[in-house]
Amino acid sequence: MPTSHALSQDISFLDRLIATARRNAGQPALLHKRRGVWVVRRWADVLEEIDRLAGGLRHLGVGEGSRVAVDGEITARLLLSAAAIRAVGAEIVSVPLSASPEELDRVVADPTIGLVIGQGRETVEEWSEATRNRRDVPIVFDHATPDSQPPRHGIVTLPLLKMLGRPFGWAKSVDRKPTDAKLPVTWVEESTEWADGLEIVLDHWVSSGEPLALPELLAAAARDRREIAPQRWIASAARLQQNEAAIRERLPDRKSLSGWLVGGALTGATAPWFALTRALLRNRLGFRRLIAITAPAETSSPQLYGRLGLAFDNLGQPARVVVRPQPKAYPRERLVAVAAAR
Repeated sequence: MPTSHALSQDISFLDRLIATARRNAGQPALLHKRRGVWVVRRWADVLEEIDRLAGGLRHLGVGEGSRVAVDGEITARLLLSAAAIRAVGAEIVSVPLSASPEELDRVVADPTIGLVIGQGRETVEEWSEATRNRRDVPIVFDHATPDSQPPRHGIVTLPLLKMLGRPFGWAKSVDRKPTDAKLPVTWVEESTEWADGLEIVLDHWVSSGEPLALPELLAAAARDRREIAPQRWIASAARLQQNEAAIRERLPDRKSLSGWLVGGALTGATAPWFALTRALLRNRLGFRRLIAITAPAETSSPQLYGRLGLAFDNLGQPARVVVRPQPKAYPRERLVAVAAAR
């Protein structure tokens, strides 16, 4: 079932967002792929994008006290849309990707839901069917289409949403000069299956001011994580368990030489060949520079991560965690800095 998450800090979310964006205007805020190419978006560009999305939300009647149903993978587009929802004082209602048509009907039937943001053509079709069955609720399609057209009449695409209303002006007078701060990168590979995930990620991002890296698609998360090699990973218990199971399935047979090396590496053996194997495993999994995994307090730390030398932080701790500076926060040679998508 969909869940909502109203934080006591929501009232000040906009103030915190603006303060962080102005303080770090020229620094990287968001790293993500666009058509297979890594993109860096700086805080000034991110604030401008959120401002434009918020103007479109206001045009559609979303404001303080509104509730917006959000359904999809946490991509850059969905994250910025969620930030705009909270910036205008509205509440996010996370809908699991696994929600049935009957559950979507119940969400639409809720009179407090004023807007739906769906991801993927099939999902948006299901939301459209729900709105036809229950009541007319505006739907925003968060995937770009080649011709910038919605999958059907009456559905708003994100590019159109940014043009519908007038921005609030939050990004005015922000210094856009790029700076070269070496900040640790936080990695996220989640979806709205994690009920509180969007809010948790947004609060950490805005509170810390650290760059956030997202995969292009969850299906490509392992590849993209390996390319970014982040210093921190915010993860749900379910995602950690899924990844651990996937990693274990790919481990070599213990009867082989490679299996013997991996087995020794994961049992904490200190011989040089086991230490080297452990380092190779971390590199292969995108954990080369990873210092800590930040997870919910109730999460039981899967043994695999600890055996790779990774520490766990509690999400109940302050969002701002001091991390040792790294000589290279992310692979700049693989990234392309661009302005916010227009």
